[in-house]
Amino acid sequence: MERIITRPAGLDLDSPGRRDYWVALEHDSIWGDHLIPLTVMVGANAQPGQGLVAFGSNHGNEYEGPVALKHLLREIDAAEVLGRIILVPVLNPAAFRAGTRDASLDDGRNLNRSFVDGAGTTAALAGISHRIAGFVRAHIWPFVDVVIDLHAGGSVARFARGTSYHLVENPAQFELVRSRRELIPNLVAETIRYQTPVLHMRRTARNDVELAGRRIAKGDKVVMWYISGNRDEDKIERADEFIVDRAKPRQHLAFGAG
Repeated sequence: MERIITRPAGLDLDSPGRRDYWVALEHDSIWGDHLIPLTVMVGANAQPGQGLVAFGSNHGNEYEGPVALKHLLREIDAAEVLGRIILVPVLNPAAFRAGTRDASLDDGRNLNRSFVDGAGTTAALAGISHRIAGFVRAHIWPFVDVVIDLHAGGSVARFARGTSYHLVENPAQFELVRSRRELIPNLVAETIRYQTPVLHMRRTARNDVELAGRRIAKGDKVVMWYISGNRDEDKIERADEFIVDRAKPRQHLAFGAG
């Protein structure tokens, strides 16, 4: 496909049909641009403020999202689209080029942490990560009401070796999976819960709230310990045991919730 290079203001996300763009955002330190691939398909029934956007490679070492979206670009017939679909296989070209989760060759920031007030609009928040966040807020959010952000573990969350380890340590569970192959999806979920690849995450409270008898004030920094939640005996029976045939195998917080 041939893509049109344009600044964000030149995007047409309203007119019927399919358009393929390179969205150009200026490089931080050299003459040139970061190019974000964006395809939009608009059908006859598209409504203002309604549509779907799917992003790949929010982090630069996540490759499953770009691959999946490139397949969709070949498979979706624009003539069959009734509403509005926006596909962005690589949202973060700076980090993607570096092959790292952060834009390590540019501003060194994590795009997923760059959607803050003033991103891309103030001098202190004008690096490429903040400007990508600002671009999404100003030029994509107004056209959609459904967002799919495709993430992957990259090089920091791999499960195959851990899965094998836990089965070796639990021979009865190993035999159970061998005899009941339908439990393989449960095995994956239980492995993620049991070894919890993402240990914690910090967030900022946007409002005053009381949680489990504790008062959290607006602006407070809150650390969520996923590894603790995944061993919560009040929620998960025999939480310290590796059990592949749990009744609710996906009852975990390995990647957060909400």
